[in-house]
Amino acid sequence: MKSSSPNSANTSPVLASEHEGYDNLPVEHWSLLRLQLLWIFDGPMLKSSLDYPYFPHPIAGWYMRKGTVTLSFPDGQEHYEAGHWVFPRHQQGTQHFSRDAELLSLRFHAEWPSGAPLFSRKETIIIPQQQAPALLQAAEPLASYVRQHLTPTGYHGVMLKGSLGAYLGVGPLIARWMDVWYQTFIGLGYEPELVGPISDIVNQCLAYLKNRPLDQPFFEKELVEKVGLSVSQIHRLFIRQVKVTPKEFWNYRRIEFARLALIGGKENIKSIAFSLGFQTPESFSRWFQNNVGYTPRTFRTMLH
Repeated sequence: MKSSSPNSANTSPVLASEHEGYDNLPVEHWSLLRLQLLWIFDGPMLKSSLDYPYFPHPIAGWYMRKGTVTLSFPDGQEHYEAGHWVFPRHQQGTQHFSRDAELLSLRFHAEWPSGAPLFSRKETIIIPQQQAPALLQAAEPLASYVRQHLTPTGYHGVMLKGSLGAYLGVGPLIARWMDVWYQTFIGLGYEPELVGPISDIVNQCLAYLKNRPLDQPFFEKELVEKVGLSVSQIHRLFIRQVKVTPKEFWNYRRIEFARLALIGGKENIKSIAFSLGFQTPESFSRWFQNNVGYTPRTFRTMLH
């Protein structure tokens, strides 16, 4: 079994070691963090997914109850056995599960507005169950609740749907899982990659960008009218505090919408393109391929 050691290497966000007391940051800092459960499953591996492309986004977490998994990447293979948590690295590859594989599988977001993850995903992280029993203790009730109250939907069942009551009920269980996952990684020596602190002006800009319809074009000069600073000043503030420009933040929102629309339902590609303000499916396809690496049709087909 390949092992993984804590890796504090960092390329864009500020490392936690550069902050004093990163567990005591202002609430508005953590409010930027996107925490969302997309999928959880507990049971025998689906036969259709034993040999399948591994998609690195969003974060995957697998507790191997039985069997093995081999991850194939361009630079080699990684093999993992039962009794371990596996958090695969952020790289396109292929997954090969043994036919007797049983696992508890999660897909979730824990990332900043730039798309940077809370913890580095440059290497696969492996955690023996006995080293972190709280992970399974938090994941099992979440999986049980989802199985009873929510329904997998979308291509390859990678999104959940349900009533408002079910959504409200699952919230504390998701929060519990995220907290245990975070505390486990901290306890093992992994440092969170942080952004911030975030100024009032940047918060105002972020709120504007989060609420702006995605089918409308965006120009950074619009923020000048909102906050009274020049484009260059706003640009510098964003780079310093959020690690991306306003335009990059806006583009990331659109990429996420497109990815989830392609994964989460059977809406045709032309409708998705128009929802994002593209005049033709072809222009949307070129944009999506430039940002994700696949055409929308290929991306959807691989998930089906």
